[in-house]
Amino acid sequence: MERERRTGLGLAGGGSLSQRRQKFVQDLNQLYLAEAGLWQSDFDTDGFQWIDALDNQNSVLSFLRRDSERVSELAVILNLTPVARLRYRLGLPRPGKWLEVLNSDAAITPAATWETWAA
Repeated sequence: MERERRTGLGLAGGGSLSQRRQKFVQDLNQLYLAEAGLWQSDFDTDGFQWIDALDNQNSVLSFLRRDSERVSELAVILNLTPVARLRYRLGLPRPGKWLEVLNSDAAITPAATWETWAA
């Protein structure tokens, strides 16, 4: 996988930790409303697909969410530890560039240099 740096939704920046967390939740809510893949097919089995649910060694979960027309398709990758996974690899369902749209590390810790995944 190749990596690409991107600022995302403007999450990183100044302010107190509390203000950055509040901005992160605001941006998360905006993303949820903007991406039908996150909510439209909640009760349809085609709206959810595991990428990897078995990586208990790294405490990472990954899955796809998509809308009924497959216009909105998002890969959700959750690192459930405070440890950075800098060379973490996983298989995405199609080739091409995947852009990061939300990163909680960048939102809470503006100095973090985590980079976006691109396939």
